[in-house]
Amino acid sequence: VQAQLAPASSGAEARRMLVDGLFDLILVNTPLPDEFGHDMAQQAANDTLSGVILLAKAEIADSVAEKVEDDGVFVVPKPLSRVLFMQALRMTRAARSRLTGLQSENRRLQKRIEDIRQVDRAKCLLIECCGMTEPEAHSYIEQQAMNQRRSKRDIAEDIIGGKLAMGSGAEDGKVLSQADQLLHQSGSVDQGPDIQPLGVGGAGDG
Repeated sequence: VQAQLAPASSGAEARRMLVDGLFDLILVNTPLPDEFGHDMAQQAANDTLSGVILLAKAEIADSVAEKVEDDGVFVVPKPLSRVLFMQALRMTRAARSRLTGLQSENRRLQKRIEDIRQVDRAKCLLIECCGMTEPEAHSYIEQQAMNQRRSKRDIAEDIIGGKLAMGSGAEDGKVLSQADQLLHQSGSVDQGPDIQPLGVGGAGDG
């Protein structure tokens, strides 16, 4: 596949292009007209998933590398050696692929953590509103998810939404959370005399 090039004449122009577009590879040929270029290369490496290669004169390449390599910028000395440049290109591609994979995994883990948080919130509501134990609340959410062919997070959000929709309790202590209504409808949890709907100001207080 032929690469599509997007040349920039200065560091300032390159920064504007970074805001507007996504690039697989950023090649910085130092020095730039308005700056040396290592700051721009570091910014690109830190703010994007692009691979970044910086070209610098052989006599200063090592000192430049010391400044930018910790940011993931590969420095190739000039005049260019085809072998060295191709090695840097392959290493940059490999690093970018790994970084992209890590970002995808991070997003997956963040979603998983948020799913767990929502389910835990719903469990707390079932325990508070319906007198369930933690295992009963867990089983109830799992059972509803299977019955409705939905995710546990979806069920949890229904329960949380019902809790948030509760009124002030002024109507004769008969306000029920959606969690409690679902409990009565499903019959999936044994409701003994100690399990009662949440009410405010009723005779069962205390």
